[in-house]
Amino acid sequence: MTKVSPPYDTELNTLQQDDVHASQVHVGPHITPIKADYISEGIPITTTTFTSFLFLILIIAFVMKANAALKKGSGALRIGIISFVDFFYKFITDAFDGDRKYARLYFPLII
Repeated sequence: MTKVSPPYDTELNTLQQDDVHASQVHVGPHITPIKADYISEGIPITTTTFTSFLFLILIIAFVMKANAALKKGSGALRIGIISFVDFFYKFITDAFDGDRKYARLYFPLII
C-alpha cells in the first residue's frame, strides 16, 4: 500500500486553490484576442485597411462616373441618381415633419 506524502497533499491543495482563484477572477465569456493579418512583413497594412482603401477607391470612381452622368443631360444613370437622391431627400423631409429648411440643411450630413 502506498502512502501519499504530505508535500503532495500540499501541492494538490495549492493547485485546487489556484483553480478556485482563477475561476473567481475571470467573470464572463473568454474572448481570445484577434491578431491582425498583415499583407507583408515590412508594410504594416492589415487586410482590413487594404479592403477599406479598395472600397474607398470604388466609391470615388462611382462618384466621378455619377458626376459625369449628371453633367451630360440625359441617360439611365442620371435618372437613377436623381431618383436615389430624391427618395432620400423625401425621407429626410418626412423625418423633420415636412420642414424643408432643416431637411435641406441636414441632408448632406445624414446621407
